[in-house]
Amino acid sequence: MIPESTELDLARKFITEWHLNVPERKSLWFGSLPGSLLVAEICALVNEEGWYPIDWRPDDGFDGGLIEYSDGGQCKIYWKAECGVSRFALVEVQEFNALPEAVRSFAVRFFGKSFDGIAIDWNR
Repeated sequence: MIPESTELDLARKFITEWHLNVPERKSLWFGSLPGSLLVAEICALVNEEGWYPIDWRPDDGFDGGLIEYSDGGQCKIYWKAECGVSRFALVEVQEFNALPEAVRSFAVRFFGKSFDGIAIDWNR
């Protein structure tokens, strides 16, 4: 039997691995992850690491968004898209004065209403 995970544990795993296994998915309350937990966990990770996803940087090839957090509290989100086979172009850079605002904007756009078949509830 798999130990029961809390929603916080599942949110933390989801933001780092972008996946939950079948038993973890079945243990989600209301069948979804609360958007507020995703935002809180990403904020905590960005406060520690300065970036989210932590292994990406603006010069890397990626499809999606990257949060950069400066010591002064300023945030940038770099949005890239694939423009050819394994070629990525910068589409947009957003600037924010507050980390929670930046993270929520990022998370809603990046994860949407569901990600990898996992529903995200932005009302809780």
